[in-house]
Amino acid sequence: VAGHAPPITGWSASLASAPTSSGTALQSLDTESTLFALAVAPEQRSTLEVTISAHEANRYAVWLALGRTLPQGSFGNQHKGSTAATLGFEYILTPAYSLEATLGRHSFGGKNGGSDIDVTQFGVNGKWYFAQPSFKPFLTAGVGGYAFDPGSTRFGVNLGAGVQVDLAPQWSLEGRYTLHQVTNNSPN
Repeated sequence: VAGHAPPITGWSASLASAPTSSGTALQSLDTESTLFALAVAPEQRSTLEVTISAHEANRYAVWLALGRTLPQGSFGNQHKGSTAATLGFEYILTPAYSLEATLGRHSFGGKNGGSDIDVTQFGVNGKWYFAQPSFKPFLTAGVGGYAFDPGSTRFGVNLGAGVQVDLAPQWSLEGRYTLHQVTNNSPN
C-alpha cells in the first residue's frame, strides 16, 4: 500500500535487481514493462528492488479573470456596470481547499448624476472545491481593501460561487459570480 499527502497526478513504479549468481538479470516480457521474468536457481536468492514514485500536482495557479460589474442597491442607483479584471494567485492546500490572493480593477459608469468610478480591489480568499474530477463546483469567501478612484479606500468582504472545468493538465476554464460588500460604499 502506498500513499501520499499532497495532491498527485499519478504514480509510477519500477523494478530492478542485481544479476543472480548465475548471471541472469531481470528481463521485461512486454513493451509496457508490466510483466517481468527473473531466473533464480534452486537454493539461490536474488534481491528485487521496487520503487514507487508519486507525481505531485502543481500546488500553485495564476489566473486572470475578465468580466462585468453589476452594481447593486443604492450604489447601483448612481452607477452602471462596466468592465472588471482580476489577477489571482492560488495556493492549493489540499484537493478541496486553497487560498487566493487577488488584485482587481472594477469600473462603474455614472448615471443619474453619479460620476464614473474605478475601484482597485486587493484581498485574500479561501476557496472550497466540492468535487475532484475535471468538473469542480466551488465556493469562495474573502476580505480585502477597495480603493475608490475618486475617493478613499474601504474595507470589504466577498462571497462567490462558480465551477472550474479542467481543459488540460495545466489549463482550466472557470466561471464565477462574486458579490462584494464594501463598508460605506460611497466613494468619499
